[in-house]
Amino acid sequence: MIFKTLNYAEHLKDTEFMKCRDYFSKSIVVSQYLLNENYTDEQIEVFLNEKFDKYNDIPENIRLLRIKDIIHYAHNNDMLENKTIYFSIEELEFIKSFNDLNIEKVLFVMFCLQKFDGEYFHINIAELMRTADVHLNTKGQKKIMRKICEDKIFELDSRKNKITHREEVSYWFTNETSSLYNANNIALAISDYDSLILYYLMYFDYANVSTCKQCNKLFKQITNNQLYCKDCQDIVNKEKTKIRVQNFRKKNNM
Repeated sequence: MIFKTLNYAEHLKDTEFMKCRDYFSKSIVVSQYLLNENYTDEQIEVFLNEKFDKYNDIPENIRLLRIKDIIHYAHNNDMLENKTIYFSIEELEFIKSFNDLNIEKVLFVMFCLQKFDGEYFHINIAELMRTADVHLNTKGQKKIMRKICEDKIFELDSRKNKITHREEVSYWFTNETSSLYNANNIALAISDYDSLILYYLMYFDYANVSTCKQCNKLFKQITNNQLYCKDCQDIVNKEKTKIRVQNFRKKNNM
């Protein structure tokens, strides 16, 4: 997902990204990652050349120009990482007005994606639904996207990726939607994208969401007295077990 550019790039560099229709933009993300890892331009050029040789049949003279452009762009554009996005009360109330939690969650994620990137971009519908924590069959997913199209919240362009055969959607705010943002009425500031949908659920009290006492991330409580998220709870439990075993051994002179 776009929110985790660093993690995404680290994963992407080991894939067959040169096969993809949008290989150019993916090459830029990978090159930015390699620059962060202190690769030289020459090393990046060798890396990209190897990927081209293996997965893309672009003529060599065009390939060399493309690689130069990719590296140049990577140098002049920072990776989107640790960015904070903001929601106004007007935007959140607009999303809630649909009175359908699945549509609301999908819309919330789409707003987040638009705010994070600042332009239109594409994402496959399955990934969008997964990020929104919406569990529907293909028919149900398409019904949500059709509703969003009909209400002209976003301009959409949907097509199948020729490589992955998965449906991808390019979208961008309509003028009416972009005018909802009110900088004087900020309701949410989001920088933790692992807990993305929990911000929305917490804001409208749709679920029992709390902040982990250990890592400060949002998590969905199973019981009212739960203090830690699952990962931190496992660490706390191990530490308690360790202390209990140590105390037992001391008591029994072991």
